[in-house]
Amino acid sequence: MREIKFRAWDGKKMFNVDVLAISPCRWDSSGTGISLAFQPHIKVMQYTGLKDRHGKEIYEGDIIVHQNFPRNKALVEFRQGAFYAGNVLLSHNHFSVIKVIGNIYENPELLKKEVD
Repeated sequence: MREIKFRAWDGKKMFNVDVLAISPCRWDSSGTGISLAFQPHIKVMQYTGLKDRHGKEIYEGDIIVHQNFPRNKALVEFRQGAFYAGNVLLSHNHFSVIKVIGNIYENPELLKKEVD
């Protein structure tokens, strides 16, 4: 069974999310919580259940490198019920050759087209 985890970007920093509320509610927790109803500006990213070749967890919004990607870089996204990097469906078959190099919020320059 895949571990369900989230992290979030508040515009300044990335942090792990312990409690994720979809509807307005209050919680008594010593952890970090997000209420999507009250904090819609916060970007929430789900853990893919996969780790890169160095054991780093891969989340939505991560920028990864792989020899089969165009320009060797791709953004991890959740589409059509699955996690994709570019047009490639992510699976456990890829983890040994994938490396996380950053994320779209802290390192957007990594996805800019390179000048030839």
